[in-house]
Amino acid sequence: MPLVVEPAWIGRRIVIRYAVDRDVSGRLRFTDTVGDLVALSDQTATVEAKAGRQDVPVAHIAVAKLVERRPPRS
Repeated sequence: MPLVVEPAWIGRRIVIRYAVDRDVSGRLRFTDTVGDLVALSDQTATVEAKAGRQDVPVAHIAVAKLVERRPPRS
């Protein structure tokens, strides 16, 4: 399966939608994380999110894309 997260994105802000479990009917349930991609391997995408560092299994990722950085608050 091709990667949906690109190695060239390391250091960039991304959003990842990935499967976390299944509901009672067997359908996949998804969640999102937004932050800076700090590492990427064949197994894991590591994102530095507002809530802390998150390791997302690459096999669970449905979609990912680059996003703009938030403007600084004044």
